[in-house]
Amino acid sequence: MDFQKPRVTINEIAELAGVSIATVSRALNNRPGISQKTKEKVQRIITQTGYQPNIFARNIREHQTKLIGLIISDASNEFFKQVSRAVQDQAALAGYSVIMLNSDENPAEEMQAIQILRHYDVSGLIIASTDTHLDYHQLVGDTPTVFFDRAPSPDKQSQFDTLLVNNVSGAELAVSELIRQGASKIGILSSGVSTAGKERQQGYLKALAEYHLPLDQNLIYTSDVKQIKALDYAHELLMTHHCDGIFAADNTLLLVVLQEIKLLHRPNIKVATFDNTAWFDYFKQPVISVKQPTATIGHQAVDLVLKRIKEPTLPAKTRRFSVQLIRRG
Repeated sequence: MDFQKPRVTINEIAELAGVSIATVSRALNNRPGISQKTKEKVQRIITQTGYQPNIFARNIREHQTKLIGLIISDASNEFFKQVSRAVQDQAALAGYSVIMLNSDENPAEEMQAIQILRHYDVSGLIIASTDTHLDYHQLVGDTPTVFFDRAPSPDKQSQFDTLLVNNVSGAELAVSELIRQGASKIGILSSGVSTAGKERQQGYLKALAEYHLPLDQNLIYTSDVKQIKALDYAHELLMTHHCDGIFAADNTLLLVVLQEIKLLHRPNIKVATFDNTAWFDYFKQPVISVKQPTATIGHQAVDLVLKRIKEPTLPAKTRRFSVQLIRRG
C-alpha cells in the first residue's frame, strides 16, 4: 500500500539549515538580508526535501488570495464554456487562479455561490447573473465585481463594470437572414425572463417590422429557465402554427428545436440562433447563428476586475460588443 509522504514544512527547512524561518523566507523570495552562501544552502535543502511553499497561506497573510471567483448561470451552455475558458487563461497570465461555480439559473444558488466565494476571500468576482433584482451591492460588499452577459437592474448597473453584447441588433441580423432565405412565418423560442432574452425578442420584432411581416403573438414562446416546456413549444411552432422558420434565442434552445425538427421529419425548416459553436458546422440542418466575442468578453472581464482590485474607486463602465452573423446553408 502506498502512503503519501508527509508535507515538509518551512519550520523543518529552517531546522535542517540551522537558520531562522525568516531567513528561509528571504531565500525563497530572493529578498536581501541573506548571504549568497546561506541562500544556496537553503535552496539545496529545499531541493533535497521536495519542499513546496504554501502559496495560499502566504497570499492570505499578504491579504491577497490571487483567486478570482467566476459564477456562471448554466454550465451546459456552450457560451459560458467558452467565456470561462477565456477567463481562466487570462487570469493565469496574471498569476491568478479561478474558482468557478454554477448557479443553474437559480437566484438562490447564485446568492449562495457569492457567499461561498467571499468566504474564500477571493480577490474579485466575475458574475453572469440569474436575477437582475438581486441586491448585488449588499451581496458582494466591497469585493471588486464585474458582470457579463446579463446586467444588474438599471438602478444598480451603474455601480458595477458590465460587459454585454448587442443582443437587439444580433437577433435582428439572425431573423433578417431567415427572411432573406425564404422564411415568412417565423416563430421565436426565447428565455425571455432574462434581460438578454428580452432584448433578443426585441430584435426579432424589429426584423419582422423591417420586412413588413405581420406580428403574430401566438408565434412568440417564452420558455422557463429550466426549459421544461421548450420541447412542447417547439412542437407547437412546427405543427400547430406551421412555421417555416424558428429563431431560438440561445444554443440550448436551438438543440430542442433541432430535436423536434428531426422527430417530425421537417428538414426544410429554417433555423437561427444566438451563439455560435464549431459543432454547428456538422449539423445536417443548416444553422444561421450569431457569434459572440466570447474570448474578448472573458479576457476583458479579468482585466477589468484586476484593474478594480488596484483602483477600487474608478467609475464603473458598461461595454457592449458587436456580434457577427454566421450564414450556413
